[in-house]
Amino acid sequence: MNNRLDILRQLPEFIPCEDCKTEWIEPTDSEDLTHWSLALHNKVNTKLGKYDKWVYSDLTIVHKDECDVCKKNEDRHQFPWTFIHEVAKIESPNAVSFLKEFNLTYPCLTCKGSFLPDLPNPSESVLEWTVRNHVVKDPSYVFKPEHTFPCNGCPSLPIISSFMSTVTILAPMPIIS
Repeated sequence: MNNRLDILRQLPEFIPCEDCKTEWIEPTDSEDLTHWSLALHNKVNTKLGKYDKWVYSDLTIVHKDECDVCKKNEDRHQFPWTFIHEVAKIESPNAVSFLKEFNLTYPCLTCKGSFLPDLPNPSESVLEWTVRNHVVKDPSYVFKPEHTFPCNGCPSLPIISSFMSTVTILAPMPIIS
């Protein structure tokens, strides 16, 4: 992986809901990723019963000097940790490399590269690795079983919301080749 488009193209492998995987629309090489992410975000909002449609100007909220983690406000959106843990739960052979690339591509300059600074120990699962690193960043964190907010086949609203947050923070940024 060498750019955000590569990361976005790998996301479907880690979407926990089979129904949502079938609705995924892959961006093309020439597509405006900002408009693509808006369309996909609004499609998912509609599926989840949310009727707030995002417009282009709404994306400015994801490009601030500090992210929710910096401001100790990540509980508000449960991002990026919910996303990180959900990718880890899939137990894909590609999960570690995908998460390491996400870690290095995260747009907040303060947090970029700090979520997963090491590799899993030989005796730990990918999920145990992400939880261990989460506890290092936030010693008060306690891993809990997934939430139960089903939405038409989706495992939970916070999980799908975290995937859409990933799309919206990665897609609008310029592609780096």
